[in-house]
Amino acid sequence: MGDRIRAALQLIIAAGFIVGASLAVAWLIKTKPSAPQSARSEPIYAVRSLRAEAKTHQPMISVFGEVTARRSVELRALVAGPVVEASDNLIVGGRVAARELLVRIDPFSYEGAVDEARANLEEAKASLAEAQAQRDAWEQDFLRLKEQVAIAERDLKRAESLAGANNVAERTVDERRLVLVQRRQAVEAAETNRLVQDARVTRQQATVDRLEWRLRQADRDLRDTQLRAPFEAVVRSENVGVGKRLGANDLVAQLYEAEALDLRFTLADSQFGRLNGGGEALIGRRAEVSWAVGDAPIKAGATVDRIGPDVSPLTGGVQVLARLEPKAAALGLRPGAFVTVSLPDQGFAQSYRLPEEALYNDAYVFVLKAEDCEISSPKSGVDKATETKTARLLRVQVQPLAWDASDVLVRGELAGEEVLASRLAEAGDGVKVRVIERTSAEVVKQGADQAGAPIASGRKG
Repeated sequence: MGDRIRAALQLIIAAGFIVGASLAVAWLIKTKPSAPQSARSEPIYAVRSLRAEAKTHQPMISVFGEVTARRSVELRALVAGPVVEASDNLIVGGRVAARELLVRIDPFSYEGAVDEARANLEEAKASLAEAQAQRDAWEQDFLRLKEQVAIAERDLKRAESLAGANNVAERTVDERRLVLVQRRQAVEAAETNRLVQDARVTRQQATVDRLEWRLRQADRDLRDTQLRAPFEAVVRSENVGVGKRLGANDLVAQLYEAEALDLRFTLADSQFGRLNGGGEALIGRRAEVSWAVGDAPIKAGATVDRIGPDVSPLTGGVQVLARLEPKAAALGLRPGAFVTVSLPDQGFAQSYRLPEEALYNDAYVFVLKAEDCEISSPKSGVDKATETKTARLLRVQVQPLAWDASDVLVRGELAGEEVLASRLAEAGDGVKVRVIERTSAEVVKQGADQAGAPIASGRKG
């Protein structure tokens, strides 16, 4: 009985101790004095800025293009035969002069064809002369026959006159009439023979004409045994050598004109519309070409002189062709070179030049509005800011007009405004910034390494 009472008392004491401790902890927490709380800090971002200046800007359009040969040709054998001579310059990459002999085909059979054609022609000319002589002789005979008819007619008239006076017999008149009929028959036969003589001469003249053509053809085939360069050119490929037998129309070499190079590039629809629809025409516009090769790029000028006939169905752009200046080949440009092309765009009046980082979502920029003082713009060039005052950002809608390298041209209500020139991920209306570098609109530099990073925190009591 005593043990049970003792255990109950211990349990009651332990429970009371736990309850008292809990009440004491709750009272301590409740009566704990509150510590002062610091105000939420507002970051300030280091940025670059520039003073917007409205001017007429003419950006440069930069596209990629390809150098091509303005004139190229495939030389093929015009006659068949073995090659007996080939130019030393007829090698890939070699330069050949205009009218330089490239290939000579064995002319033996073609010289024989010329001699044979000439002999056949001389024979035909002799036969023509013979036929013409025979016709001339016939004409003389025909004149004599007509004279004989005239004499027979007079003789008949005289006989008829005498017979009327009974001075000659009627038989004599009949004999004179028979002679006249015979003479007239001879004339009629001669007139029929005239057609035969004319036909013979015409046929022989046709033979002469045909053989003259064959002689010209044989002469041409003989000339075609010598294949010459049509202009000063560079050899792109060759397929010939001494001893090789060529058939007619076999490929001998591919050439392109050495000093005549073209430039092909594609303009987007918007670019083509601006360049071809403004006051200055696209044809005749100057362009600059740069080929990145070696330590220093090769640069040359070009002039736009043609517009492609079709719009590309894949890119929707328009192909433009420009004529490279003659010295381009001497500088080292070659067909197939992949180059950068720069040509001036149209001028944009009352536009602002800003770094591309200043444009957000292709629709707006941020201007700086000073909180405690006016932010002054530099007179020229770059000005390291020394003031410690801050400004807040204000969004302004703009219209992008064109891009020029790393800059963008815009229109908007920016006259005299200080524009944010840094790329700030946290940019928004009311964001606090401090200018660490100012530039003019003509001296746009890359942002400093620290631009866009928080540099201070304000604290409110």
